[in-house]
Amino acid sequence: MKLIFTILTSVTLLFSFYSSHAQSNFWSEIDENNTAFRSLPEKDIQPEEYLTFSLDHVAMEAALQNAPAEFSRRGRNNPLEVKLPDPEGNMVSFQLVKSQIMEQGLADKYPEIVTLSGRSTDGKYSGRFDWTIHGFHGIVFYPGGSYYINPYNRETVQQYIVFKVENNFSVENSFPMECGVSGEDHDIREYTDMLHQGTMSEDRSLSETQSLLTYRIAVVGTGRYTQFFGGSVQQGLSAIVTAMNRVNIIFETDLGVRFLLVENNDEIIFTDPQTDGYEDGNSEQMIGHNQNVLDDIIGNSNYDIGHVFGRHPQSANGLARLFSLCNPNSKGRGVSNHVFPANDPFIVSIVCHELGHQFGAPHTMYSCQNVNPETAYEPGGGTTIMAYAGICPNPNNIQSNADPMFHVNSIEVMRAFSRVGNGNSCAVELPTDNIPPVVELPYENGFHIPILTPFKLEGFATDLNDDELTYSWEQYDIGPTLDPYPNLGTSIGDSPLFRVFPPVDVPYRYFPRLTDLVNNRNQPYELLPDTTRNLTFRLIVRDNNPESGAVDWEQVRFRSTLNAGPFLVEFPNERDTFKVGELVEVRWDVANTDMPPVNSKRVDILLSNDRGFNYPITLTEGAFNNGSAMVQIPNVPGNLNRIKVRAADNIFFDISNTNFIIQEAEAPLLLVNHDAYPGTICAPQNNLVFNLWTEEVQGYSDTLQFEWLSEFPEGAEILSAPDQIIPGENYQFELDFSNTFVSGDFELDFRLTSGQGDTINRTVFFDIIPSDFRAFDINFPLDGTSGVNEVASYRWEAVPDALGYDIEISENPSFSEGTIVYTNTVFDSDSVRIDVILESNSIYFWRVRPFNDCGFGPFSEVAAFQTRTRDCVAFEPFDLPQNIAGSTGSSAESVINLTFSGEVTEIIIPNIRGTQSSVGDLAAYLISPSGTEVELFNRVCRFWANYNLGLNDNAPSEISCPSVNSGNQFIPQEPLSTFVGEPIQGEWKLRMLRVSNEGGGFGNFQNWSLELCSDVSLRDLNLLRNDTLFLKPLDMKAVDRQVLRADETDNEAQNLVFTLVSVPLRGSLLLNGSELNVGSTFTQADINSERLIYNSLFDSDEMDGFRFVVSDGQGGWLGTETFNIVVDQTVNVSELNIIDPSQLLSVFPNPASSYLQYALKGWEGQTVQLVVVSVDGKVVKRQRVILGEFNVLDLDGISSGIYFLGLTGEKGQASQKFIIE
Repeated sequence: MKLIFTILTSVTLLFSFYSSHAQSNFWSEIDENNTAFRSLPEKDIQPEEYLTFSLDHVAMEAALQNAPAEFSRRGRNNPLEVKLPDPEGNMVSFQLVKSQIMEQGLADKYPEIVTLSGRSTDGKYSGRFDWTIHGFHGIVFYPGGSYYINPYNRETVQQYIVFKVENNFSVENSFPMECGVSGEDHDIREYTDMLHQGTMSEDRSLSETQSLLTYRIAVVGTGRYTQFFGGSVQQGLSAIVTAMNRVNIIFETDLGVRFLLVENNDEIIFTDPQTDGYEDGNSEQMIGHNQNVLDDIIGNSNYDIGHVFGRHPQSANGLARLFSLCNPNSKGRGVSNHVFPANDPFIVSIVCHELGHQFGAPHTMYSCQNVNPETAYEPGGGTTIMAYAGICPNPNNIQSNADPMFHVNSIEVMRAFSRVGNGNSCAVELPTDNIPPVVELPYENGFHIPILTPFKLEGFATDLNDDELTYSWEQYDIGPTLDPYPNLGTSIGDSPLFRVFPPVDVPYRYFPRLTDLVNNRNQPYELLPDTTRNLTFRLIVRDNNPESGAVDWEQVRFRSTLNAGPFLVEFPNERDTFKVGELVEVRWDVANTDMPPVNSKRVDILLSNDRGFNYPITLTEGAFNNGSAMVQIPNVPGNLNRIKVRAADNIFFDISNTNFIIQEAEAPLLLVNHDAYPGTICAPQNNLVFNLWTEEVQGYSDTLQFEWLSEFPEGAEILSAPDQIIPGENYQFELDFSNTFVSGDFELDFRLTSGQGDTINRTVFFDIIPSDFRAFDINFPLDGTSGVNEVASYRWEAVPDALGYDIEISENPSFSEGTIVYTNTVFDSDSVRIDVILESNSIYFWRVRPFNDCGFGPFSEVAAFQTRTRDCVAFEPFDLPQNIAGSTGSSAESVINLTFSGEVTEIIIPNIRGTQSSVGDLAAYLISPSGTEVELFNRVCRFWANYNLGLNDNAPSEISCPSVNSGNQFIPQEPLSTFVGEPIQGEWKLRMLRVSNEGGGFGNFQNWSLELCSDVSLRDLNLLRNDTLFLKPLDMKAVDRQVLRADETDNEAQNLVFTLVSVPLRGSLLLNGSELNVGSTFTQADINSERLIYNSLFDSDEMDGFRFVVSDGQGGWLGTETFNIVVDQTVNVSELNIIDPSQLLSVFPNPASSYLQYALKGWEGQTVQLVVVSVDGKVVKRQRVILGEFNVLDLDGISSGIYFLGLTGEKGQASQKFIIE
């Protein structure tokens, strides 16, 4: 017992010793010229800026060994606190926990190796750290960058160097590097396609916690690699631990993934280069050998991913198999070599890069060697891990090393592969408490900005764990596939313009960076768009959670336009001088930004007093974007002032180029600021409200009298306005516009006058626009139109005061998600030609609504139409593929031989497909059996690689280069209708002719097809019965074939399908007891079986009904019809006795007004009793008539309403419902 007590006491004292020292500072900043450093060899790393420190390594090691384990109670409640230096010389308090990256068996063999994770006590810093035989290492992330804590060199564990990653320039950077990707190109394309289609996307609904994925990794150290770190297994393992610890912070932050070194990893750390079987630097030899070594020594089932670290004899390279994670046949195929196999150029730029390939991530740079066209999102050589930072031919290098982060595209691919793809099959998932963040963007896709004009993007995010979020705005555009790719600083098509920067702690980004704007610098890696093009950006948010880093992102798409810009501040724009209180006219070049498609009507004007970095002072808001506005200089004297003019309803802006001066006021004065541009008044709904603020300068104290100088718009009245203005007080004015119906731009002038004669004049600017749109109609296609072309122009009536129109075309009248096939917003036009090809012989529904700055008007009534019915037959050749030689004049010709006779009525080429380094080198011709030649395209899309397109006279647009390889159909350069009327029979030839050799190389003509079409006439579908349903309030009644019946002569009842375009408003329509909605269907069979029921829902007399279309499934259809329902307590039709439904009485027009035509086939010449009965059973007209083929009934004196016309004669009785308007 005494012995046990002694041991326990000793352990307790040791624990107390370590704990107390864990709160101490083990670091001392020491000048590099100190003797402690002068005796050491040259430092391993040569940063441009750094600090040097000395470490009490004995105390530090003891403290770190005592750290609690992550996920433990002590780890969460009482982590180890230590102070660590940062690159500014500050000692930052960190809370650390042991975070094991070795399997337990390996950790037990090497207890001196400790790995930890943690974050600063203020939450701003997060990092991973380790203690090995080589001393202490740390990598720390902070908003905007990261920094390292490293031993000064490999000879010491006492002296250290601390530096930012961005300042790292070491001797190894001067060595050329290269990366190879093992695997077929289609692996990347196939996976990218699946992501775009959503079939392999990770579920980012973010409603649950995110697990930490762990993978067993086997890392070989070659003999040359191990000798670089001293030559022993322990030294080699220590270097691998440091490298993988730094890899882990990146993978944990971006992917929620951690690597664990397998428990017998020390058995694959070689010490003799002569016997390890690896040829360091020969990545092709190493990648195959590594799989064999790992399978033999570790065992294929004992690791999930494998890699080998080598020391390149003179430079650096890497090679990895795409998507090899968890694949038993290739999971060990990863190689990283470097002449200096430590620090960023090796660990981040090569190791993380090649591991990224093993997780499926392709390259992301646009201008370099080994470009992957489907994911080339970064300009130049890029800056993220999967790019080629520092290893591209000049001038395409942006920086010498990759930042320790993945591009959002890499993250999307890797997360999908590891969490829902094959990469999840071998992962071990550890539960965490981390709930991922949620990102939101305040934009709608499709807006426009001017060219050559700066802009700012901003979003926001929430995090239920209150993690310290970091934000990165990243461009997500891909340019054309070119050979060679354009150099950095060149913009072609939709190529990437803006580099990726490390994440920051604010959710916005200026394009280009403010520091460059302020200093009037242009950077080749931040180009403002100079032409009409697409712009796509993603905001990705990292929560930096220490248990499992989670991310979320959202995307916005917009366009730049040559029709506007550049938007420029013109005054003040030089070293001007103003005085406090002075009225200054700010001027800017509008550059068409007030017109469509940019259409920004208002701007804000802001003041900076720190050279343009921050703009805390708003001089005016909502000024008309007309090029000038008066502002009063505020009481902020200084000489570092700039002006920003920004769009109030868009993202673009400009700042003045030079600081201007604000001088002190020379005498007491009153500053008066007001809402000069209070906004748009949506009459008659809104009132005009504006505020006025005053500020006395140098003791100004006179009270001022307020007076209006302008007349108000007609109908406007004052609700509140002061008579006097007291310096230092604030006021609100309100005018009532509820009786104002004028529109236009207005100015209200007012004056402030003091008893001393001081006069201040100001103006309120505002515009009034109507917010009530009048009813409007569509013009084409009208409801019920048949034979509409698959690509057509849609027209509607223009609406006064409308800014634009939203148009929608849907397969279903519900216009629900997934049914809309075309949507567009059209400005200043009453028509649009759609840019999609609708299906032939199909029923569609369309609608339009107007809008302006006051909001949206109602949609037009839904109109149904049917596209033309065609019969098409397609043919393909048997003589392809064929090569096209590289010399100008070379050609390939393919033949389709048609053996049947007839004349061409319509011809389409659904597809032409082939490979060519530059499509612009080719011309394509179609030649008929009669010898007629039509040019399909010629020298289009220069330097765009490969083609896969169709040609159709009715296509929506001419050939578009970004889509030349998309499979879409385009309008040919010469019309295919040229062939109309020619014989079909004979040889149809398609010739691909090489007309230039700009792209170099040979091509391959792979396939084409020919389609012959003719229009088909279909039998009209008739509605034999569409009567009125009568019932009492709160009753239910079947809609049966006595009141609603389509022609069943050539159709079975179950094939006659009714689609609801609208539903009853005062009752519900039930089918088999279930309520129907817009877009729901029922059949004639349902009607015949009385399964369709109307249920009255209100205890009152009502007029109700529903609208529908009918189709027979064979191309026959009937446009929108209305079925009327009368709910009336007094309904009585006894005057009509029994109505024979076989007697078809037709009436026209219905509704009628002054007269009604009626006819009863087969009753001509008969004398009948005619009676008109109202719905309440009252006879309003009775007379005897002799029926002719057509008869006219005078309705004079009969009021509006619903009536029955009844005829009784020798042949029986007949009736029909009609309406008088």
